[in-house]
Amino acid sequence: MAFIFLPPCSPELNPAEKMWRHFKDRVSMIAYNTIEMLQQQLSLIYAQINNDTIKSICGNLFYKQTFRDVFNV
Repeated sequence: MAFIFLPPCSPELNPAEKMWRHFKDRVSMIAYNTIEMLQQQLSLIYAQINNDTIKSICGNLFYKQTFRDVFNV
């Protein structure tokens, strides 16, 4: 196992931040009448996510290059 450290103050490199952005872009600027309606929309978005979606959202040259450097690939 190897740790890949991110540069400080770099949320754009954090995969979790990119996933949050994916959800936020799909639910923001919409007025939901109830919290249940918002939950339903979030559930629909979540159900559509697969491995390819995650790779396309979180894929970043920084990660690929760092992985190659750490593991000599």
